[in-house]
Amino acid sequence: MNNSSRLLSDLGEFDLLYKVLLPTIDSSEYVSPLGDDCAYVSLPSGQNDLVLSTDVAPQPLVWHLGHTSYRTWGWYSVVVAVSDLASASASPLVFTTSIDAPKDMLVDELKEFFEGIAEASRVHNISNAGGNIREASKFACHTTVIGLSAKEKYLRRVGAVAGDYFFSVGNCGKFCSVFLKAKQEGFCNLSSDEQNVLCRPYARINEMKLLFENNLFNAASDNSDGVLGSLWNIADASKCSIVLDMSDKLLPDYVKKAALDYDYDPWNLFYFWGDWQVIVSVPTAKLDSFTNLTKNNNIPIYFLGRADKGPPELIGHSGERTGNVKLLRNENFQKSSFNQNVLEHVESMLRTPIWC
Repeated sequence: MNNSSRLLSDLGEFDLLYKVLLPTIDSSEYVSPLGDDCAYVSLPSGQNDLVLSTDVAPQPLVWHLGHTSYRTWGWYSVVVAVSDLASASASPLVFTTSIDAPKDMLVDELKEFFEGIAEASRVHNISNAGGNIREASKFACHTTVIGLSAKEKYLRRVGAVAGDYFFSVGNCGKFCSVFLKAKQEGFCNLSSDEQNVLCRPYARINEMKLLFENNLFNAASDNSDGVLGSLWNIADASKCSIVLDMSDKLLPDYVKKAALDYDYDPWNLFYFWGDWQVIVSVPTAKLDSFTNLTKNNNIPIYFLGRADKGPPELIGHSGERTGNVKLLRNENFQKSSFNQNVLEHVESMLRTPIWC
């Protein structure tokens, strides 16, 4: 195919990013290498550097369950961006929003959206620094966050080495399990805690800061597109392979129950997106400190696997079975992506076999 006639769908989000866009962008001596969840900006003086990220707030999946709340959407507009700061173990500072709104949108709907923003801001200890609003055919919100990190103390996707242990800081498969229950039994029949799993996800800012201050990580990436996607982000950047421990004993009970009740492979649920956890690599020498600190502070963690020598690949291991697993994740500009058809995307993530 002639390069001049290529479409975005011919490449997909990640080839577009790494093969076309990043090589084209001019960076500077003050900005960290691009391609991580966040960018670090070195300040000429002081004890801190800036940490920046930008993201779009997706229409929450609960809208497809009949819970069409702009307050929930406003909450998500903060969480999706602050979660990037969590992956960098940065302290949230401020954020701005750029909002597209149709002229026939109700004033109360937009007010409700900003109420959701305000609620999430208070919970995540970040300030709203304003932004922009304009007329458009569809509602959308893009959020830019700014945080602070200690001077030149960066946590990035690169840095994992053979022997590292991979963990999820935060729940795995909780969001997906509750969504499937709501889809079957109705959102209104969920408990308040279950509704909050879908409507009020929490970015792991405080947990990540505590753990990083104790120098317990080599690399990290937040889960916005799927756990396997986050693991691949680290494997690709660190040039290592990852051997996934897929022993059923590692699965939480809520995942096992949902998989049995709704006839899915539990690993598809476990590796799903929606929990806004952070995937981290922990050096062997720091494993005991990591497990003790998380236990003493009631931080939920799930063991995922270990790093091995490259090249980058994801290898599953379960009993006597060892082999490559499919890279199940959301990818823009591809068939069954979240933004093309969210329900088709969900079904694809849940029904596509994990093993190659």
